[in-house]
Amino acid sequence: DYALAEELDPAVRALPAEAYLDWCFEREAARCRREGERPFLVPRERSPDWIWEDGRLNLMATQVFRTQRLAGVPEASVQSLDLERVVFAGARDWERQAVVLEGLAFGERESVLDLGCGLGVGSQFLARKGCAVTGVDVEERLLVASRLAANLAGLRIRYTCLDLDFQEMEASFETVLVFATLHHFEYREQVVERLNRICRRRLILECGLKEHGFKWHGRWYWRQRGWDFASEAHLKTALADWFPAFRLTADAGATDHGRRVYVMERTDGA
Repeated sequence: DYALAEELDPAVRALPAEAYLDWCFEREAARCRREGERPFLVPRERSPDWIWEDGRLNLMATQVFRTQRLAGVPEASVQSLDLERVVFAGARDWERQAVVLEGLAFGERESVLDLGCGLGVGSQFLARKGCAVTGVDVEERLLVASRLAANLAGLRIRYTCLDLDFQEMEASFETVLVFATLHHFEYREQVVERLNRICRRRLILECGLKEHGFKWHGRWYWRQRGWDFASEAHLKTALADWFPAFRLTADAGATDHGRRVYVMERTDGA
């Protein structure tokens, strides 16, 4: 109720998350006792263990994410988000991806698109490098967590719900990060065309020889054709065919799930 809103003093703002909710519950309970109203905020039986992990809010346990679909596909691809105040337990090891990205140079205010950003773990990494980051994903519910986590981390990241299968990106970017995402698209040829247009300098792609995609269709993820290459040479040939305006300049290293990170630089001066 905005009419009852009040400015919090520094001591309250500094409380850990669980202690802050205890403070809220007690204030609400006291107000209801004083005014004879039925509590709205205070549950009849408070058992907070299900929503906390080591004193941090477990986003996966909240109402918004209990029905989150991406974690339930056969090959769960959500990365773990681990911050001071919140945690979201995913299935992918971001640390190995971070090690690879640490070996690549990023400029101050470099414009970067994080395509298929999920919870925004990669977006946060890039923002801490000083990049101007736009994170894009097809599932709005994931972006709710992305925005919340970025706010809690004090990072300015623009998140947009967009499906590159069917929608154009209006902006262009110096660098486009495509981590374990390309095989999830339904119309890969069309997506590749759009990536060729919007990436001005560098593509950073994470993929493996065998990939099985899952496409969000509003309520569920449906399996896509993915790909199955016999060797790394065949995969590199496919990347060259898909991105003719770019040249493969580096194999930046292995991550998880048998994937590697490839760096492609634009050669046509666009």
